Amino acid sequence: MNAATPSQPLTVIVGMGNAVSTLAASTLRKRGLDVLELGLTAGTHESATFLDVTDEAGWAALKQDDRLRRPAYFLYTVGHGDPSVLALSGGSSIGQHTAVNLQGLQNFFAFLARREVHSERTSSVVLVTSLNSRLAVPGYSGYCATKAGAAMLARVAAIELAPFYRINMVAPGPFCRKTSESHGDLPLPNESLAKRHILGGRLTTAIDVWRVVEFLLSDASSWMTGCELPVDGGLHLLGASY
Repeated sequence: MNAATPSQPLTVIVGMGNAVSTLAASTLRKRGLDVLELGLTAGTHESATFLDVTDEAGWAALKQDDRLRRPAYFLYTVGHGDPSVLALSGGSSIGQHTAVNLQGLQNFFAFLARREVHSERTSSVVLVTSLNSRLAVPGYSGYCATKAGAAMLARVAAIELAPFYRINMVAPGPFCRKTSESHGDLPLPNESLAKRHILGGRLTTAIDVWRVVEFLLSDASSWMTGCELPVDGGLHLLGASY
């Protein structure tokens, strides 16, 4: 993904204010690429547009945005790094998890299916999901269950939206709080125990995730779709709760 040219696709980032989306937007703009941010929180650029992903009307209104009729890459980070949707003990209900992690994602896929784009180019879509789609954490049943559901929803969408889109996922492990400005993803009921199971001996950073996201957005992964890649230093090998 190099400097922009007249035929260069737009990169659309859905979900703002977390470490991965902020790093992605900053990196792409430094390369001269055209980026559009959509989300509930303040963006990193004046092009940011407010969007409640759980609101079907908001997605429908985007159909009038001429920018989104261009060929585009999509990075979807909603539900990643937002403390309000992480801890059930913090007041989030399973209904809130369902709305953000499942209904919002379903609305996104429905939007993609309705897009009017005249291009023979397959659009690359990358979702930042969570290691919680496969790793259980006690006390976070709603979060874990809906993250697993979101991964399956993405696999079904990869079939239904082919060949116009190829859809892949990045599943981060627990984040380093200092480097991600407290925007972690995987709940950490026992951070020291988690570290002992990470083969690299440290927590995940936004840069770790971005490197894999960039690969999946690029043509280097053109023969991949429906894949979920763990970026967790090997924590997924634990295979159970920690």
